[in-house]
Amino acid sequence: MGSLLEVNSDPRCVTRAEAPVLRYWSPMRAFRDLRRDPLRFFTDAARLGDVVRLQTWFLRAYLVSHPAHIRYVLKDNHRNYRNEDRFNRIFQRAGGDGLLTTDGDSWRRQRRLSQPAFSRERAAEAVSVMSAETAAMLECWAAGAAIGAQVELCREMTRLTLQIAGRAFCGADMSGSADTFADAMAVGFEHFHHRLYNAFTIPERIPTRRNLRFRAASRIAVAFIESVIEPVLGGTEITGGAGEHGDSAANLLALLNGAERAPSERPLTRAQVRDAIITFFGAASESTAVALAWIWYLVATHPEVERRLRREIAAALCGRTPAARDLANLRYTRMVIQEALRLYPPAWMMLRTAIADDEIGGCHVPAGSTLLMSPWVTHRRADLWNDPLRFDPERFSPERSDGRLEYSFVPFGGGPRHCIGEEFAMAEMTLVVAMIAQRFRLRLLPGHQVEPCVVFTMRPRNGVVVTLDPL
Repeated sequence: MGSLLEVNSDPRCVTRAEAPVLRYWSPMRAFRDLRRDPLRFFTDAARLGDVVRLQTWFLRAYLVSHPAHIRYVLKDNHRNYRNEDRFNRIFQRAGGDGLLTTDGDSWRRQRRLSQPAFSRERAAEAVSVMSAETAAMLECWAAGAAIGAQVELCREMTRLTLQIAGRAFCGADMSGSADTFADAMAVGFEHFHHRLYNAFTIPERIPTRRNLRFRAASRIAVAFIESVIEPVLGGTEITGGAGEHGDSAANLLALLNGAERAPSERPLTRAQVRDAIITFFGAASESTAVALAWIWYLVATHPEVERRLRREIAAALCGRTPAARDLANLRYTRMVIQEALRLYPPAWMMLRTAIADDEIGGCHVPAGSTLLMSPWVTHRRADLWNDPLRFDPERFSPERSDGRLEYSFVPFGGGPRHCIGEEFAMAEMTLVVAMIAQRFRLRLLPGHQVEPCVVFTMRPRNGVVVTLDPL
């Protein structure tokens, strides 16, 4: 970072109640380093302290990495921290006013209306949808394995999680449109990443190649969501709905459209329903798909973990398709998933804006400051996790989890804005891992390099390419 970087490690900062400062005199240099390797940038910054001030001439942000301080921002004093403004402005252009970008009464209302669709009971009821879609994918894999085909797991898991989300949330069949919608989402995520990590960007109204590509992708995504919500909002019955897969729960779209409300409360507009659905489709499919790709990368590179995982699945299921009641018995499988989420959390950064002046860890935080909390950083702190870079599912056993600081493990965030879909995602990942393990052994393609790459979520750069060995 050279001479343009100044680190304030003056011990007097404690008495002044000021955090250590990582200061860039050039904003272009700051954003360049962020773009090149944001994971390394924040990991290095966190070494200066539990609360570190990141400073350029136009930006003041604080990186908060200790679990107690993360809990304070997300839970204990959450009313003083709203969604980060720049994040909202950029993401709203693609995702609209969904749960990710709203605050206050609008957020509380969406959360209240959506919550019933994501309860533990509803996640269990959706298992039949998950198993049917996963079984269909595995049949396609079997045909490909017979001719030695290779599989790129990010692409396959995105297609699968989109089809599950379509059935479970809206009763919609996405088998013919999942790839198109996934491609549109990928363009939107890349556009979001570009605008967030560049100090100066060309306004979207200017018809550059990048902006035109983003506009086209947005039209595709919105047109698809409109086609999904039309049967309900237009008063006709949804096709391929809950009854087809035995899912008796009201789906998310039906809840948003027909939820009970106070007499003085207006129903959600069509745009509000559309924005809510597109947010859930994007978040549910992208985060879970990326997590599943990382899970199988880690399992494939740790033979002993793979052997133990297969033994548990064989003993618990005896070759049959898992049902909701089986998920609780797949304890080691869940530990494998949790450890993968620790090492490679798809949602690798959380951002908030301070509404009023505050103090965190003895350090003054002025109103308007941006707060950054990175699960990637906190999950790899050596003072919280023994040998933190090692893949060790046993660290999530009850014995070794006892006494661990709350908010040391935050792949789903925390506080009132804790991820609404955690139960659904954990059930989905457990079932998909179990069903894949019953049918195939996944082998990494020799010579294929896998490393993390931040584009909205933390994806594997170049994907995870595997060959399939039928069992």
